[in-house]
Amino acid sequence: MTAALRRPGWWRALFGFLAFGAFGFGLVVALRAISDLPIFNTEPTGYPHIVVPAIIAPFGFLWGLGAFD
Repeated sequence: MTAALRRPGWWRALFGFLAFGAFGFGLVVALRAISDLPIFNTEPTGYPHIVVPAIIAPFGFLWGLGAFD
């Protein structure tokens, strides 16, 4: 299994997409907690819980396909 994750391909692309999306979501939650903003009440700030992972996750997909190796 570890050899399969080292080679570019669909499994690594899926893993990268999910990992980068989770990282983006966690980043938003952590920064909102540090800034003393309500973590899940995002109407005044434009829904960053959706926007940030939506921007970061495709880069994880491209990394998994081998575009950034």
